[in-house]
Amino acid sequence: IILTPTGYKAGTLYNVAPIDEPYEDFDFARTSTATRINSSGLVSNVATGVPRINYDSNGENGHILLEPTSTNLVTYSEDLKDGYSTNNSSVDLNDAVSPDGTTTANKFNSTATGSSISKAHANSSALFHTVSIFLKKGTIDIVTLSVTGGSPAISASTTVNLTSGTITASSGNGSITPTITNYGNDWYRITASSTSNGNVANPTISIVNSSTTASGYFYMWGLQFEGLSYATSYIPTLTGSTETR
Repeated sequence: IILTPTGYKAGTLYNVAPIDEPYEDFDFARTSTATRINSSGLVSNVATGVPRINYDSNGENGHILLEPTSTNLVTYSEDLKDGYSTNNSSVDLNDAVSPDGTTTANKFNSTATGSSISKAHANSSALFHTVSIFLKKGTIDIVTLSVTGGSPAISASTTVNLTSGTITASSGNGSITPTITNYGNDWYRITASSTSNGNVANPTISIVNSSTTASGYFYMWGLQFEGLSYATSYIPTLTGSTETR
């Protein structure tokens, strides 16, 4: 089978080989909207049933994006203010341009070292759990993302340097490797993953200023928590409900 997806529409990926009829185009179905990285390097929405051609952050290496079903258990994935507990910090909404090109990024304002925000999210019965978020440096560039709690308990954290684009520390991930991915314009998506023995009730996700800078800020957007051992493409949750791709 040779597939060169140079053309597509809702429900179809056109196959240019073989050249003789019948062309044997591939049927395609997806029962929800989804996101991809477009040729401009931005996170963009794709309509129900339309195949996704995904690109690198520099707009190169277009390829078909196929993923398993997954649910973002975080509600209001782009509003990281309401309902969150704060520790020596505050959050300003819609303060900077986010990875999708809109002014929807959150600004995390710190007033002390170790400042943080946190919130318990929906239960998950999966054997693996991954939390992910897009981060961009401001005057603070060392940030930790973690997911903890539940019964049985899970615990995973990833600390990154947003200037060098590197992971500086991680814990609780077992054999699952944390990641940091460059999305351009100083935005990085980071992950932290953990295993469990069953249902995890109301795990707490935290975002922490791990630098020695007491007063400062950084940016965050697109928080996601899913029952897989890795992060899939961003699933927006713009209302009070979880969303499934």
